[in-house]
Amino acid sequence: MGDARISRQDVRASIWFLEENELYMTVKPYSLAFTPEAQVPRENIQRKEVPVSISDLRGSEKLFSLDCNGFMVLEFQNKHEVDWDETRVKDLHYSKVVSEIERDIPEARCIALHHQIRKRHLLFPNSTGKDYTYGQPLRAAHVDLVLPSAEQLIQECLGQQASSILKGKYLIAK
Repeated sequence: MGDARISRQDVRASIWFLEENELYMTVKPYSLAFTPEAQVPRENIQRKEVPVSISDLRGSEKLFSLDCNGFMVLEFQNKHEVDWDETRVKDLHYSKVVSEIERDIPEARCIALHHQIRKRHLLFPNSTGKDYTYGQPLRAAHVDLVLPSAEQLIQECLGQQASSILKGKYLIAK
């Protein structure tokens, strides 16, 4: 199973989780991606850092499926070079990624909606006190989209096509 030449490299790391707090019984935890004008705190989240083991999947890619695991690993035939230019990512890479996904998941109709480039700053996770040019890695356990947000994103990006998509099964990959 897998390539014997591959050297697995499991690692230990820490991930922030939402700390249990009585406040969250009455107030929804939040973190704003902008500085509010009013005297509202940017966030009310209290985090707890938890050590975790992260397993290297190399050599085990075929063991995972969307139906059983909620994710799968695809090996792209056309290797994509790293590209930090937003316009080139959209213009050149979206169509390549869509065709690769549709090749490996024939029942899928894939539509590229949007992306975010993340490029680790040399000082990460320490703050520089200024905005970074690119999004930084996230250290907190999180959900990218809840159902209402996914539906809203589909509506905003696809307009009239959205209603037919929302009637069936869909997947948003981030």
